[in-house]
Amino acid sequence: MRGVQGKPCHAGSCLSRGPVLEGVMEQMHPKDEPRETRLRRLRMRSWRRGMKEMDLILGRFADTELANLDADALDAHEHFMNQPDQVLYSWISGAAPAPEEFKPALARILDNLSVR
Repeated sequence: MRGVQGKPCHAGSCLSRGPVLEGVMEQMHPKDEPRETRLRRLRMRSWRRGMKEMDLILGRFADTELANLDADALDAHEHFMNQPDQVLYSWISGAAPAPEEFKPALARILDNLSVR
């Protein structure tokens, strides 16, 4: 994998350096996709990430909060989910700071983790 500046990433070095790898996991979806279809698609993506920790964190959020998001928050959440699992986990665990553009989506997920 190559980092933001085209240099190879070693041992997680890309997690703390520069902007996020934009569009690495960008998913295509129709612009006129019905809301219910989009929610089902995002719920599936939340539970089938590839990293079990992220499956549990994002899957729980999808099951409990996704339907409550307005269109703008849903867009922000989908943009958040387009980032690699290792990057997301580093933000959620506090190992690396999240860029400003992702902080609102991250805050919603962290709030959901603390609610029991």
